[in-house]
Amino acid sequence: MKRNIELHLFTNSTIYAPNTDIIESTYESFKDVFDNKGTIATYVWCDPRPYVDASKKYINNLMSIFGSDGVSKTRSLSDGYIRSIRESRADLMIMLEHDWEFQKERIEHTLDDIADEFDHNKGLMHFRFNRRRNLVKGSDEWISETQGRHMKYCVTPSLSNNPHIIHRRRYKKSALPCLKVSKGSQGIESTLSRNDDLTGVLYGPMNHPNTVRHTNGRGEDRKKNR
Repeated sequence: MKRNIELHLFTNSTIYAPNTDIIESTYESFKDVFDNKGTIATYVWCDPRPYVDASKKYINNLMSIFGSDGVSKTRSLSDGYIRSIRESRADLMIMLEHDWEFQKERIEHTLDDIADEFDHNKGLMHFRFNRRRNLVKGSDEWISETQGRHMKYCVTPSLSNNPHIIHRRRYKKSALPCLKVSKGSQGIESTLSRNDDLTGVLYGPMNHPNTVRHTNGRGEDRKKNR
């Protein structure tokens, strides 16, 4: 079954702008695991803050990589996230902030396998790659291992904005009404956490090691040392 799948990258003008190394590394990491031919339609959503002076050149650099039609300026992460869902017509949307790397050796399934899980489980709308081992910890206040069609995964009450895939129509109906446009990264996780009726899943069984790594695209350490 042919599915319409899109990749949406969310970025902003950080202390590293206009350099694009971080988002390029994230994009290459994704392609290395799921799309080695680079055939998935890719869109970039860029907040020009906080380093506005560097943002124009940063956005131009992004356009040179992803195409002028593939890059949009936003007011915040939540603004870009909400707009991407409202404007997309895809079946599945891969939602990826600019500073993550997939751990290839820990991901044993293809994107088609994961898409089959959405077809198999009609209640599945949010499929996340965990930054830590699959355990009860942090916002994953409880998790429950489940056998899917191709893989085991863990149901969780946390719809974290860490790298994830959403079923657009289901998410638009159930989760999008909870979101709001706010400053920076606010407006997504904080609002979803208030809805006990929403659940997502984590790739892999209980105790599966982390499948993504955060690369600190904000540059907090660099900023402190300036």
